Amino acid sequence: MTFMKDRRSHALPHLDIGDVLQRNPDDLIKYVDFQSADISHDNIDVAHRRIELTSFQDVSQAVEHISTDDGFGIIAHELEHRSKPHFHDYVEVTHVLKGSVMLWIEGRTEVVRAGGTIAIQPGAKHLISPVGGDSQPTPVEIDMLISTTIISRMQALAPHSHDEAFHQWASSLSDIPYIAIGPDKSPSLESAINRLIVEYGSSEHSVHYAVVGNLLECVHYLSQALDERVHADPLIASIQQIIDRDLVHISIESIAHQLGYSIGYLSRYSKSHSGKTLGTLINETRLNEAATALTQSELTIAEITRLVGFKSPSYFHKIFQKRFSLTPKQYRNAFLKTGLGA
Repeated sequence: MTFMKDRRSHALPHLDIGDVLQRNPDDLIKYVDFQSADISHDNIDVAHRRIELTSFQDVSQAVEHISTDDGFGIIAHELEHRSKPHFHDYVEVTHVLKGSVMLWIEGRTEVVRAGGTIAIQPGAKHLISPVGGDSQPTPVEIDMLISTTIISRMQALAPHSHDEAFHQWASSLSDIPYIAIGPDKSPSLESAINRLIVEYGSSEHSVHYAVVGNLLECVHYLSQALDERVHADPLIASIQQIIDRDLVHISIESIAHQLGYSIGYLSRYSKSHSGKTLGTLINETRLNEAATALTQSELTIAEITRLVGFKSPSYFHKIFQKRFSLTPKQYRNAFLKTGLGA
C-alpha cells in the first residue's frame, strides 16, 4: 500500500465528521453510554489500588456492532463524566471531535483538544475526563478499538510495511504508554481517520478490506509519530536532559552556555526542530512535574511552585490553568478523588 505524505494532505478530501455525527449519528457510528452500558471488568490490584481491566471481549459483548472475531470497532460518544481508572488489552485510539479532554496515563497528564488524537498502549493505566466549565461544550470523541486480532491481520496484509515499530509498541507496555498528536499537527492522520470512520459506518460496521486499508493508513501515521518520539533529535534531547537536571535554576542562557551555542542559534533550532521555543520546553517540563507532585505528594501548592522553579505563584497558576484547563487546586482535588493520588 502506498501512503500519501503530509505535504500532500491539502489535496485530500476533508470530511467534517463532527457535523455528520451531529446531524445523524446513528447512520454512521453507534453511540454508547458508558455510564449505563453493561461492560464487565476484571479488577486487578496494582500498587494496592483497584484498577479495572476492560478487555476487547467485554466491549464486544456489551456493544452490538463490535465483534470479537473482527478485533476492531469504532464508538462515538459524549464524555460527560470522568471515567474510572482502568486499562485495556487493546490499543485505544481516541480522536476528539469537540471540546477538550484530559487524560491521566501512567502518572502523566495530557490534554487533547478538538482535532487532536491520542493512542493508548495496552496495559497502560489511565482515566479520561472532560475539561472546562459549564460554558465549555461537552466533549465528543471517537474511540477506535484495535485488538491483537486486527493487528495480526494488518501485518499479514502488509508484511513489508515500515510500521513494525507500532506493532511492537502495541504488543507490550513500554516507557511510551501513549502517542499524542495535537490538532493540525498531522492533517494526513485526521483525514485518514475521517475516511476510516465513513468507510466503517457506511459498510454497516463490517471490517472488510477497505476498512482495514484505511486502518493501515492511520497506523502508518501513528507509527511516524511514534518513531519521532523514539528517535528524538539529539540536540533537542540534550536540551531536555539539561532542563530535567535542574528545573529550579535552569534558564535559556545556561542551556546555551552548557551546549556551547549562542542563544539565538539554539532558540531558532529548538523552534524549527521541536516546534517549541526554549521557554516553552522549560515551562512544559515544570508544569508536568508540578502536575505529578500535586497528585503524588502532600506538598502545598506554594511548595510545589518553588520546587519546580516558578518564582511567581500568580504566573504559575495562570499557565497551569492554561495548560490543564484547571487550577492547581482543582487539578489536585479532581485526581485525588479517583484514588490515583498520594
